[in-house]
Amino acid sequence: MEHVPRPALFNDDDIHAKRHREAVASARRSSAARRKVAGRTTEEGLPIHSIQTLLAEPSTIVCNTCRRQGATADEGTFDMDTTPNPFQRKVFHLLSIITLPRE
Repeated sequence: MEHVPRPALFNDDDIHAKRHREAVASARRSSAARRKVAGRTTEEGLPIHSIQTLLAEPSTIVCNTCRRQGATADEGTFDMDTTPNPFQRKVFHLLSIITLPRE
């Protein structure tokens, strides 16, 4: 799960602050992380999630089998996928750029 799209989660994204922390001091959130948690939004204004809610988010994208209004029973159907919302598009983009380390 360390390769999950961190900007969409409650994780601290401030890499610079992480690199300059004291090794033995207790961890403190960066100011960017505190703003992210307080506002519950990303820098782009999209909602942030826990792992559970992030995994549930794509379940709202569905494929609907449709038939035109007034169609007869023997008339064909067609499929329509719902359009991902801006947050879902962002998560799909982040997932598409993940590279797993080779062993």
